[in-house]
Amino acid sequence: MELATDLSCEQKVIDELSTSVIEACTNAMEHGNRLQEDQQVEIHFNLTESAIEVTVLDNGRGFDFENWQPSEDLMRERGRGILIMREFTDNLAYDYSEDGRFRLRLTKHINSKP
Repeated sequence: MELATDLSCEQKVIDELSTSVIEACTNAMEHGNRLQEDQQVEIHFNLTESAIEVTVLDNGRGFDFENWQPSEDLMRERGRGILIMREFTDNLAYDYSEDGRFRLRLTKHINSKP
């Protein structure tokens, strides 16, 4: 949130990006690194005039992101992180980094304030 507030963009953009980054990091810690204290989650921010790009890397095996389907029970307490990130970002992509770590990349376009 602090990085985004230095940019000229709407509060809604900042809130949606912040929520998405929290979801991405939570998933990386819980599902990727399985809450192992000796495992790191690495986060990179790339700020441009038109977008904020965030990359989150973990040490997990990942999941079948190409065939992933949301649960039909949207009211359940957990399991909506990917849906939230999809809704709140302009692009959400999963793959593996060159060193084999699981990588999530999200992009949020910045709408300049009037």
